[in-house]
Amino acid sequence: MVSNVCGTERVIRLVLGLVPVTVGAIGNLPGWGLVSHMWSAASRWGTGASGYGPAWQLLGINTCQTKRKTRTAGPEALLTVETARHARR
Repeated sequence: MVSNVCGTERVIRLVLGLVPVTVGAIGNLPGWGLVSHMWSAASRWGTGASGYGPAWQLLGINTCQTKRKTRTAGPEALLTVETARHARR
């Protein structure tokens, strides 16, 4: 499973998960209201904690930064430098 929820959005989801819990605890809700608020909080906490949002995957949204591939000088670069030095001698 690839992360598609990162950074600030992840923190926002975790914090917003407190809202339904608080409303459910403070408000005088009937049984179904309390249950729906708890499911709402659980979904926000689950996606925030895991970093994976199934709806974002369906919509093709990814809030994670993509890493750029940088080319570094590997052993073959050193080999060409050494070869060039020996060729000049």
